[in-house]
Amino acid sequence: MITKTMKGEWSQATWDSYPLNTLVRFDSEKYFKMPNGHVAHISDNTADIYHDWNNAVGCDEQIIFHTVKIVPEAMEFQGETKDKMFTPTTRHDERGFTSKSTLTDIITYLSNDYAGEVASEVQNHQTHITLYKD
Repeated sequence: MITKTMKGEWSQATWDSYPLNTLVRFDSEKYFKMPNGHVAHISDNTADIYHDWNNAVGCDEQIIFHTVKIVPEAMEFQGETKDKMFTPTTRHDERGFTSKSTLTDIITYLSNDYAGEVASEVQNHQTHITLYKD
């Protein structure tokens, strides 16, 4: 992935000169030219996908990212305080703890390079992607 910063006013010629698989930063916004030719506008944990960037009126697809950090089994106190007995317990939530998705994780997913476990789910015409990390 290449990162470019477009300074000044938007220039279509400069935009067109950037190769695919490039992250373009312009006016505090992030745009990713995906390897398949689509453009993703990334903000927070959301990527708005434009299939035809030059003639786009609205986004064609919206992907919302969630990152879940898998927590190993913990030693948790069970019993009375005077017993001081610690026994391993399993998590009630097998998914772990949700955290903010990083820009790197979002871009590696959009460029089909994410190496971890991924779960996809469609709700209300939006795609929710859950990225699992250790």
